[in-house]
Amino acid sequence: SVGRNKRSSLSLLYSEDELRQHLAKQQISLGDYSAALSLLNQDQHWFGRLLIATSGASQRDGSLNIQLTYSRQFSVLLPQLLLRNSERFLLRQLYANLVNCNAQGDISPDLAHHWHCDAEAKVYRFKVRPQLQFHDGSRIDADKIVNLFKALKQHPQYQQELSHLASVSALNSLTLEFRLSQSDRGFAGLLADPKYAIQPESQLQKNVLSDKQVVGSGPFALLSHNTERIHLRANPYY
Repeated sequence: SVGRNKRSSLSLLYSEDELRQHLAKQQISLGDYSAALSLLNQDQHWFGRLLIATSGASQRDGSLNIQLTYSRQFSVLLPQLLLRNSERFLLRQLYANLVNCNAQGDISPDLAHHWHCDAEAKVYRFKVRPQLQFHDGSRIDADKIVNLFKALKQHPQYQQELSHLASVSALNSLTLEFRLSQSDRGFAGLLADPKYAIQPESQLQKNVLSDKQVVGSGPFALLSHNTERIHLRANPYY
């Protein structure tokens, strides 16, 4: 009521749960997912519902942010596995190829800064950038990449595509050579596919059912991967 010595009543229009959900939705729109979960007392059910409600594109701090919801757990992020498009997007953050290829078919450098083939397109040479490292700190050089492709040639998922790969060898620590049994002018483009991303050769034998932690070579390293989140960190050696 208006006036001195008048009594007023304050009515709460939201229950405590409704208020928490309202504030959590605001935190999600700001990109602070940890704060949102804290407000919801770690309730994954309500957190998921609010993620769906706030999905889409938004402007935040001058950047365009796209938030998508995913209704299932992410698979282990390994190039040799059959992955969904959303998982292939994450794969490209974790791994790098010798070269990249855009939608127009133009080849550009990635881990290899230069490459060329002979007139018959049967011999390809790639020169790898120096001082490259896998996310575990081990060096990426021509020998490591040669070992990987020798193992890929024997892998069931790659045998058909690499049936014309006669040999792969390291000419020096930063130069590797592919020799093909038949002409293939699209071979460099083939190596740009995410399934040919550079990884430690030993990872081809990884037990994908028990361990989701992987070692990549790309712009981001995987810190953790569990049922709730995938946590990435920028790789300073990319």
